[in-house]
Amino acid sequence: MSALFLLPLLFSLFVGIAFLSVAIRNRTLLISNCRKVAVEAQEVMGQNLEALLALNSRAETLRTERKAAEIQVRNARLSMNPKLIAAAELIRWQVIQFQLALRARQLSLLKKSEWSRKKLKGDFKISADLVSPKNLRQLDGVQDLAVNPTPKNDLTPSYLITNNFTSRQSLGLRWEFDLLEGLPQGFLLTALPMTLISKAQCAATLKRKEDQWIPALTVVKF
Repeated sequence: MSALFLLPLLFSLFVGIAFLSVAIRNRTLLISNCRKVAVEAQEVMGQNLEALLALNSRAETLRTERKAAEIQVRNARLSMNPKLIAAAELIRWQVIQFQLALRARQLSLLKKSEWSRKKLKGDFKISADLVSPKNLRQLDGVQDLAVNPTPKNDLTPSYLITNNFTSRQSLGLRWEFDLLEGLPQGFLLTALPMTLISKAQCAATLKRKEDQWIPALTVVKF
């Protein structure tokens, strides 16, 4: 009789352990998928960062040329010579066009990086086809790249990496899900809890290595 009495409990434990094993496997898979998409996002951002920093030399040259052109325009106007004024204003116009073209390239790289950050959450949801993570929250250290424009209000600023770049560049996700979700309930499984919430997170950042910005997994605080 005692053995028969224990059968429902043993069955419940067996089913519960089986579900927990699958849930733990799914949790591991979610973390792996999260790391994959986070690293992929940072790879794109690292390429954009390299390209953005490579434009700094040209940006500085154009700022210098713009200052010189503005001085020429002022001097030409003081001379009141129409030909000198027209020539100086033409040079300034040409420099401004070069600046606008460079600015468009800078903004395009920043926009691509911002899009990569926003795309992370969607990519993770698509990869999480076995379990639907709940309370999914994205961490963004910054909205695009962790860089500062210098001079800030110039048409073609140079972009410098921020202090604590690795921390500010961190990009990650946090979520939770019920390990027992989908577990059949009934009189045979009353010994098991109704829910068992598990929390997980992942994050990646960029680190400098051998003159390149390389994605690296990291730990972040939400």
